[in-house]
Amino acid sequence: MNGIDLRMLQPEGDLVRFELVGRLSRDGCPAGHDPLAALYGEGIYSRKVLLNLRRSNHLDSSGVSWLLDSHARFREAGGALIVHSATPLTTQFLKMMRMDMALTLAPDEAAARQKANGNEHP
Repeated sequence: MNGIDLRMLQPEGDLVRFELVGRLSRDGCPAGHDPLAALYGEGIYSRKVLLNLRRSNHLDSSGVSWLLDSHARFREAGGALIVHSATPLTTQFLKMMRMDMALTLAPDEAAARQKANGNEHP
């Protein structure tokens, strides 16, 4: 399947960690497919999740839409989605689209952990 190649990493404490590899795009994904729930289960949305984009090499509008939809589901369920370690080009694209106003973004995993724990990165 094309689309989102999401991999669950070793959980640490109350944090669930994922890494996105390759394209961040919904193109080629079956309608209704939820990669987060497929890997973890529906309970993922009540958890604190760190999403590492370090190995992502492509982002399109359908990927941004997935991030926004996922972020909303986390907020509704009492969880949190913190996106971190995006490449410079992906970071530039997200900021150009003003996603830094809608999503919780962090420059690296350390800053993402601080945000997940309710502390802002200095």
